[in-house]
Amino acid sequence: MTAQVGKCEIAQAQDVVNRAGAARDDEIQVAQLESKHAKDTIYNADRLIAPKTGIAVDVRSELERAHHLQLSADSRAATYRAQAESDSIVRSALADIASALDRQLTEGVGVVAEIGGTLKSR
Repeated sequence: MTAQVGKCEIAQAQDVVNRAGAARDDEIQVAQLESKHAKDTIYNADRLIAPKTGIAVDVRSELERAHHLQLSADSRAATYRAQAESDSIVRSALADIASALDRQLTEGVGVVAEIGGTLKSR
């Protein structure tokens, strides 16, 4: 009987060892699956965020481009105003010169008329 009890105890101990090994194997497998799931989750989250980040970068880039275009347009507008003012000053100066030439012409015509009258009277 003692031999049978010993055999039962050995069989039971072997069963406990087998169950413990199976439980450990299950725990390892679960840990591996959890690790894979965590990596997949991070990968998927990165994939979801990447386009949004790309969109944000694109939007930021377009806003910066629009800002630079606005600055450039403001600079060109200032240049156009300066050119217009310069043109206005030049036109005014040309008008003064033309007016002076007209005065000189009328004076010259008057001088020619006086000289012509003096010549006729001699």
